[in-house]
Amino acid sequence: MPNQPKTPSRSVRVDDPEWEAAEPATRRYDSDRTKVVKQFFDWYFHKPGVELERPPLTDLAEIIGEEAREVEKAVLSEPRPKEREKLERRSRALADMLAKIEERQRGGV
Repeated sequence: MPNQPKTPSRSVRVDDPEWEAAEPATRRYDSDRTKVVKQFFDWYFHKPGVELERPPLTDLAEIIGEEAREVEKAVLSEPRPKEREKLERRSRALADMLAKIEERQRGGV
């Protein structure tokens, strides 16, 4: 098969706030969620030369805040109830993650 991926697809369980926030955050750093997960495994299993660097909380707050505002605009203009519901769920997840990051910026857990 010509378009078959090199690795099999896997599923993982990730809470909505982290999953939704990971997409715009990784995109900002020219990456994606899959690459970050693969990098984590490489780091975890001590692959030579692999180091992980976390983005600053201020950058994450900015990125997620921007995405949350864009999704909220989309919610307001979406006429289809099922699509609007998906966007609302995404909006809540982004807002939850933004609140967690802001709490961490203040020195909380």
